[in-house]
This record gives sequence, C-alpha cells and structure tokens, in this order.
Amino acid sequence: MFADYDKADITGLVNGNLLGVMLLDHRLLPGMRRRGWGRIIHYGFGHAGESRAWPHRAVYAAAKTALVSFTKTLAVEEAAQGITVNMICPGDIRGANKERSIDDVLALADQESPRGRPGTGEDVARAIAFLCDPKSDFITGNLLDVTGGFDPIKNTIS
Repeated sequence: MFADYDKADITGLVNGNLLGVMLLDHRLLPGMRRRGWGRIIHYGFGHAGESRAWPHRAVYAAAKTALVSFTKTLAVEEAAQGITVNMICPGDIRGANKERSIDDVLALADQESPRGRPGTGEDVARAIAFLCDPKSDFITGNLLDVTGGFDPIKNTIS
C-alpha cells in the first residue's frame, strides 16, 4: 500500500523509473540531433497508457504513466530531427522466461496467456528491433504492448 512506502522508496522509484530516463534522454539528444537520426525506446508495463489503478504498485505505476506523457511529448518535439520516441510495454514475462527465446517456450503451455505460451525476452527484443529499424521512422509517440493479449493488472484478456 502507498501509505507503507517510506520516503526513500518513493524517491528511488521515481528517480529510477522517470527522472533517470529523462536525464539520460537529455544527455543523448544533442548527439542524435547532430546526426539527424535517433531511436529512443522507453520501457513501461503492459497497458501503461491507460493509467489504471495498480494496487500495491502506486509509485511505480505513477512514474511509468508519467513516462507515457513524456514519451509522447518528446516524440512530437524531436520528430523533425529524425528522432523517434516510443515505449515498449511488456506484459507479465516471468523469471527465466525473460532470458529465453521464443523457440525455448513454444512447447510450454501458459493457461493465463491468450496466446497459449509464456512471453519471453525475445518477444520484447523483436519489438525493440522493429522500432529501431531505419524504415520505422514513421512510428513515433506510440506505446507497444507486448503482452500476448493478457492484461496482468486486470488479470484478463485485453
């Protein structure tokens, strides 16, 4: 519960999930502008753009949904410079699956996933690679849910 957070936890979560990202982008933008090209990909969580309540994750959710607004704003500001800014929003990719390939999990069943298999780090990496492609320059200011159709906050199919 939010009331149980201490001030250091609140500051740490906001600094790590919002302020740190903003400061990194601020540092990288001059070089991207000089080159007239860049790809910024922020990391959110599945359905972050909907700004729903997420009990027991209040500060994390608040920082990431603030990052949604920053992502969209920065995308508009930097589009003319050849820089795209998007957010990848993974679903509930658990444990060792974060390091596994899609081939590693094809035979595994996941009853919670509408896709029928667990998500993997490769699912997220393939989405990032697509957004980094030079020909993906018309895609900016977007959030890409990589969830297999599952909504971990509502625990339902999206």
